[in-house]
Amino acid sequence: MSYQSFSLVPFASHSETFPFTISGDVSWEWKDGVNRLALNYDLSGDLTSVMIPPAAAYPGRRDGLWETTCFECFLGIPGMESYWEFNLSPAGDWNVYRFTGYRQGREDEGAFVEVPFAIAPTSQSLSLHLDLDLTALVSHPASLEMAVTAVIEQRDKGGDRALSYWALAHKGDEADFHLRGSFGLLL
Repeated sequence: MSYQSFSLVPFASHSETFPFTISGDVSWEWKDGVNRLALNYDLSGDLTSVMIPPAAAYPGRRDGLWETTCFECFLGIPGMESYWEFNLSPAGDWNVYRFTGYRQGREDEGAFVEVPFAIAPTSQSLSLHLDLDLTALVSHPASLEMAVTAVIEQRDKGGDRALSYWALAHKGDEADFHLRGSFGLLL
């Protein structure tokens, strides 16, 4: 089993402070023929300015989840250009995309008809737990490269909307989760 904890940092061109943190852990293992990924996020602190989408009446596959608060991760196999993007909304909506190369050939990943994950909100935190069988995506790779990311929408006292972009590391001049050099976890 491979296990790592993480702490995300915001992309910022200046030293902006945030009243919350994003941390978590990830594990990956093969057991009894199942390729299992477990991912936990914890958004904690003063969340009064964070826009958390309300629970969807009928959660399902949706596009554009990154336009508001959304937890994301990216998976790739070392040495291969293709990769997958997972979007998980606190509303319960989700999507998984397959790319053939850097931001190329995006398609809905047909291996999933649902992505079960649990959301646990409190006044001071929002936790997300994903436990997913990846067997339909990859047979038995020796390792996986992973980027753990989040988009957080906030409203200021004037009601203006702002998005912040959180990742293990930001390798470009702009926030860009698709940069393969940002896939900072090796499982």
